[in-house]
Amino acid sequence: MKHKMIECVHEAAAEFCKLTNRTMADTTKRAISENVAIEEQLAKMNEKTTEVHHDNQNLRRCVVMQKHQVTHSLTHYQQPIPATTVCRPHVQRV
Repeated sequence: MKHKMIECVHEAAAEFCKLTNRTMADTTKRAISENVAIEEQLAKMNEKTTEVHHDNQNLRRCVVMQKHQVTHSLTHYQQPIPATTVCRPHVQRV
């Protein structure tokens, strides 16, 4: 009877090991495929982030150039009136 119980425990342990190995293999395969999918998504996101970063830098350069042009235009058109110039009304004689 003792021999029969030990044999039954060994069989149960062997079956458990087989199931565990199969289950772990499936779980490992699933984890690896999920990791591959995530890596692909991260690579795409990295490319898009780099593209957006370059676009942002270009837009910032454009804004700086436009600010410089506006400032230059304002200083050119809004020059102060010299102090020696006196505005006199033009009187017409009738």
